[in-house]
Amino acid sequence: MGRTRLYENDAARVAAHRARAKALRYADSVTLPDGVPDATPGDEAYTLPRVITAARAALGAIDLDPASCAQAQTKVVQATHWYGLDHPDPACRNGLVLPWAGRVWLNPPFSDALPWARRLVNAYTTGAVSAAVLLISGDVSTDYSQMLRPVAAASCWPQPRLQFWPRRMLTNKRTGKVERSSPSFTAIVWYLGASPGRFITAFAPIGDTR
Repeated sequence: MGRTRLYENDAARVAAHRARAKALRYADSVTLPDGVPDATPGDEAYTLPRVITAARAALGAIDLDPASCAQAQTKVVQATHWYGLDHPDPACRNGLVLPWAGRVWLNPPFSDALPWARRLVNAYTTGAVSAAVLLISGDVSTDYSQMLRPVAAASCWPQPRLQFWPRRMLTNKRTGKVERSSPSFTAIVWYLGASPGRFITAFAPIGDTR
């Protein structure tokens, strides 16, 4: 007796697969703050809520988000303190030069991540930061990855690839059309702190933890 056919034909199977992939890819988008634009032209991108929820569980709370913006803080990150270019207090707009302390969530600009990673490692090794979760590009050959590897207590390699919102506006090199796109590179989440087990438990649903 043969197996029951799940799909009428190959076209139906492909369509179902694409529908599942799309649902998974954008499952969190409806929970983002109201008013988040559909796409932006630059480096601005919001981390989806499930990643922030996992980071909060790993850290216990988020005391500081030093590379943030008002929109991200409204309903998603909700750190006790945050720095960003649109902070209402002009004195809190340059997170690279302001004090870092406590439990830190950090998603720096991927186009210039090195100074942020360097600042985090320095703040952690000197004791100013007690624990941190850092979301950054997953290229292990970069200077910041080499800097983080001996310091981090655990890491997560998301699977499937993380999406960000809003998606960036990029020019398709083949067609010349401007299209919406999430970052095409992989990301890695690093944990610095004394409770790697809690991090692994929190991030296991997101990807391969080690």
